[in-house]
Amino acid sequence: MDIAVVGAVADGHALVGAAEALSPDVIVSDIGMPGLDGIEAAKRLLCRDRAARIVFNGTRNAAERLGIHPNTLRFRMKKLGVV
Repeated sequence: MDIAVVGAVADGHALVGAAEALSPDVIVSDIGMPGLDGIEAAKRLLCRDRAARIVFNGTRNAAERLGIHPNTLRFRMKKLGVV
């Protein structure tokens, strides 16, 4: 399987724009991005494309800063239709 990085962004607003413009097969997003966090960016992307596949990375601190206990993140993503 070949993997190609088709874009890189610095914040959540740019992530939404790049995902719409590039239509990647998979989006890898940091949870705690500046401006618009990864969770909110995912919500916007999923409103436009329910089939979007999004993988999150981040630290326990980033999740907690957003009020997300790391053990509940998978549950919340299921509710969004991500996993």
